[in-house]
Amino acid sequence: MNSKIEVRVGTIDDVVKIHSLIPELNKPIVDDYAKRLQGTNHLILIAYEEQTPLGFKVGYDRYKDSSFYSWLGGVIPEHREKGVAKKLALVQENWALAVGYKSIKMKTRNKYKPMLQFALSNGFNIVGFEEKDKLNNHVIFLEKKL
Repeated sequence: MNSKIEVRVGTIDDVVKIHSLIPELNKPIVDDYAKRLQGTNHLILIAYEEQTPLGFKVGYDRYKDSSFYSWLGGVIPEHREKGVAKKLALVQENWALAVGYKSIKMKTRNKYKPMLQFALSNGFNIVGFEEKDKLNNHVIFLEKKL
């Protein structure tokens, strides 16, 4: 893991700027972020190398069942393979554990193979599946005990 990567708590505005640089993600909508996070225990993380943003990870208390939902994240393409996602996930997990969560939940789609591989290699287990209109859109639910 790159030791020059620093992870800091960020804002919705920080995330939206980075989100728009990640081609796999749909166009960011500030209101979507605000609506999901309003009134929840949430965490917005931004990874930097010096002052350059590399990626983000956003999660919140979605299910109210002692799990923390890792909702959305991404790494700008030119900064991938540097350990950014791993560092963001580690900071999120350590925070979630410290504030009393028992697990991290997430979901991904069949078409996001790198995300699925990342989750499995980082201790997540597949706990559910939802069929959609196309094979690539099927949803895979994952959970990691803390």
